[in-house]
Amino acid sequence: MPASELEAVARIASRFHLTIYTFNPSAPHEHRLIAARERAGTSLTRLATHAGGLAVRADAFIAGFARVYHDTEAYYALAFEPPTMTRFTGLSFA
Repeated sequence: MPASELEAVARIASRFHLTIYTFNPSAPHEHRLIAARERAGTSLTRLATHAGGLAVRADAFIAGFARVYHDTEAYYALAFEPPTMTRFTGLSFA
């Protein structure tokens, strides 16, 4: 995914208060395509950082997954639904 598309995803996630956690499954000792792996890891890290999450690497998977679990085990949501206006009674609290 091009960097501009990742930045757009990060902006949308931030706008809607979404957190993104990324997982990079490539092992750090794999020397094949090192440049591509580093670019992918940097992109994943940047996306997670901009969206308030965490980028988890393969060599720290257990600790990273524990952090993701801890971050997401409890949450709250606030909601408000305004009363409906009716023509005859003014306000209706249905």
